[in-house]
Amino acid sequence: SYLDRVIRLYGLSAHPALFSTGNGPLLTLFELLPQLAAPFEEFYGQPGIPVCASVSTAALSVAQRMGCDPIVLVGQDLAYSGGRAYAKGTVYE
Repeated sequence: SYLDRVIRLYGLSAHPALFSTGNGPLLTLFELLPQLAAPFEEFYGQPGIPVCASVSTAALSVAQRMGCDPIVLVGQDLAYSGGRAYAKGTVYE
């Protein structure tokens, strides 16, 4: 399975059952959430990853934190043009 060959990235606020998926190396992060940030920032010495409730935003934030430059997104739309929700009919609308 490909899950046995890829880095598994998990937020520290994720459900513990998620850590049992795959066998690849585990890389943890913590989200920039006011309720959780202070103790983790003190421990890690840096702020959390801005996620904005989006996997795409989280992936971009992780790439930036890892020092990727340039970052090229192909086919990814992070905009909410004209004040409309990207995915019509979702809870974000």
